[in-house]
Amino acid sequence: MDIPFCRFVQLGRFLGTVEEQELIDSYKQTAYAGWLNYLNTPVEKKGKKKMGYEKYLKSVGLGETKKSAPQLSEEEKTALREHAISKAGKIVQMDSKRRMNKGG
Repeated sequence: MDIPFCRFVQLGRFLGTVEEQELIDSYKQTAYAGWLNYLNTPVEKKGKKKMGYEKYLKSVGLGETKKSAPQLSEEEKTALREHAISKAGKIVQMDSKRRMNKGG
C-alpha cells in the first residue's frame, strides 16, 4: 500500500494524540476510584466540604489545562530547523533509492 509521505506523517500525529488521550482516560478512570475512596474518608473539621471530581483531578495533575508550547530561543529554532531539513533530505534520498530498486 503506497500512501504519500505527508499523509503518513498526518496519520502518525493523529495516532500519537489518540494514544495519549487513551492513556489520560485510563489515568482518569483510576483517579475516579481514588476520588470515591477520598469521599469515604472522614472529614477532620466540621463544616469542611469535600472537593468535587474536577477539583480532585486538578489536584492530582489530570485537570483540563491548556499546555503551551515551550518557548525556544532563536539558536534552538535554527538548530531544530536544520536538523529537520537534514532528516527530510535523508528521507527523500532513501525514498528515491527505494523507488529505483522497486522499478528497476
